[in-house]
Amino acid sequence: MSTPVGTTIYRSIQATDKDAGVNGLVEYFIVEGSQNISDISPNTLTAADGFGVFAIAYPHQGQVTVVKTLDYERTQRYYLTVVAS
Repeated sequence: MSTPVGTTIYRSIQATDKDAGVNGLVEYFIVEGSQNISDISPNTLTAADGFGVFAIAYPHQGQVTVVKTLDYERTQRYYLTVVAS
C-alpha cells in the first residue's frame, strides 16, 4: 500500500514561545538534514533525508505531508529536520 501525495503523516509538532499574542506564534519548517544519514541508519535499511519528499504546507500548524511518491523498495526510512522559529 502506498501513501498518496498530499497525505498528512504527522500532526503533533508542537513548540512554545513565551511571548504573548502574535509574537508567540511558532512557525515550523523542514530543512535539509546536516547529518550523514548512513551514520544513523542501520545497514539493513535504506535511509534518506526527507527534505523535498515531505513538507509543512501551513507553517503555523506543523502538519507534515507527503509531497513526492514514496517507494519503499528504494527507501525504507526517511529522516526529517524540523525547525521551529
